[in-house]
Amino acid sequence: MALNEEPVAEVKGPGVIDVTVWRQEHSMTVHLVNMTNPMMMKGPFRELIPVTAQVSIKIPQGAKADTVNLLVSGQKPSFEIMEDNVTLTVPQIFDHEIIGIDLT
Repeated sequence: MALNEEPVAEVKGPGVIDVTVWRQEHSMTVHLVNMTNPMMMKGPFRELIPVTAQVSIKIPQGAKADTVNLLVSGQKPSFEIMEDNVTLTVPQIFDHEIIGIDLT
């Protein structure tokens, strides 16, 4: 990614979340790993603190988002498509959630 490029996924909310985006020909997945815990910088996890996240995902040029699913929890979240972005709220990330987007 060049310095002037916008990120593919933007996550807002409390806590610390590791974000990884994976694109295939007809789909995208956004992995959200919840790193939030009281002793985050001092050794192993002692307690996971669930967090909520507002997520905006840039859809690749020439593609359209068809369906959006939360693959770990099995939920079908409400989402909005504005221009080339999908926005949604992930209601709870305990340790890991995956946003799956089918592209057409």
